[in-house]
Amino acid sequence: MKRYALVILCALSLPLGGFGQDLRETLQAAAAATGDRYLALRNQIVEKGPAAVPELERILKDERIDWHERAMAGIAIERIQKGGEIDAFVNHNWEDDPRLKDDVGWKTPIAAPLGMGQLAVEQLVHDRLANYSLEQIWKQTAEHPRLGRRWQETFQKACEELKPPFFVHLAREKVANLQISSLGVPYIEGNWYYEYLLRVRDRESLPLLFDLWLKARPIRRALAVERYRESNPHRSEEDIQRFADKSLSVDGRLRLLLAAAGTEDEQWILEKLKDVDLSEIGRRYLEEYRARCRAATQQQQP
Repeated sequence: MKRYALVILCALSLPLGGFGQDLRETLQAAAAATGDRYLALRNQIVEKGPAAVPELERILKDERIDWHERAMAGIAIERIQKGGEIDAFVNHNWEDDPRLKDDVGWKTPIAAPLGMGQLAVEQLVHDRLANYSLEQIWKQTAEHPRLGRRWQETFQKACEELKPPFFVHLAREKVANLQISSLGVPYIEGNWYYEYLLRVRDRESLPLLFDLWLKARPIRRALAVERYRESNPHRSEEDIQRFADKSLSVDGRLRLLLAAAGTEDEQWILEKLKDVDLSEIGRRYLEEYRARCRAATQQQQP
C-alpha cells in the first residue's frame, strides 16, 4: 500500500503534460540563447504543440521562476495558439499595403516608412501579438524583413500599447546595461526604454534612473556651457554660468524623475542629491516635490 501511495505522490508532483524537466531546461536554454540557436530552441518548444500549453501556462504564472523563463513560456504559448497570425504579419508586404497607397500623406519617401510602421502597430494590436512583439525586441530575431529600418520602433510602440507581462522587466534590463556617451545621455538604442520607465512611473527602476541621470549631468552641464560660450563669445563667464544655471538641458529631466517618485522615496532621493549643485530650475523642482511630500504627510495625520 505504501508503495502505491508513493507512486501516486510522485505522479502528482510531475509537471502537467508529461514534458517534465526537459521543457524547463529547453525554456531556460532558449531564454539565454541568441541568433540561430535561440530560433532552434524556440521552435523545439513550439513543435510540442497544444499539449504543452498547460505546462507552459503553469510556468508562466509561477512567480518563483525567473522572468526570462516565464517570458519564454508566454512567447511559446502565443506562437502555438497564434502561429497563423504571426506568419501573416511576417509575410505581409507593408510597402504595397493598399491603405498606404490610398493615403496621399504616406506616399512620400520620408513618410512611407512611418506609415508602414503605424499600420504594423495597428495590426499587432488588433491580433493581440504582445509576446511576439516582446520577443522581437528581446531576441532581435530579424523575422520581419518587410518592415525595414523602423522595425524596432514598431515593436516598441506595440509593446507600450499591448503591455506584455514582462516588458517592464526587459526595459529595466536594457536601462541597466546602458552606458553614458560623450553627449551625457544614454546611447540612443536604450534611451527609449529610459523614457518609457519614466512614462509608466516604474518606481522599482527609479534609483537606477536617478543614478544614470546623475552620471550624465556633469557632461550635460559642460556641453551647455561650451555651446553657449561658442555662440556668445563676448559674454562674461558669469553670464555663461548663469545661463547654465537656467538651462533645461541640465536639470530638466529631474522634474520627470521626481514626478515618478512617491513620498516614501523622499529620504533616499535627498541623500542622492545632497552633494549635487542643482541649477535654479533643479532646486525649484526639488522644492515642489518636497512640498508634495509634506502635503501628503499632513493628509495622513489624524
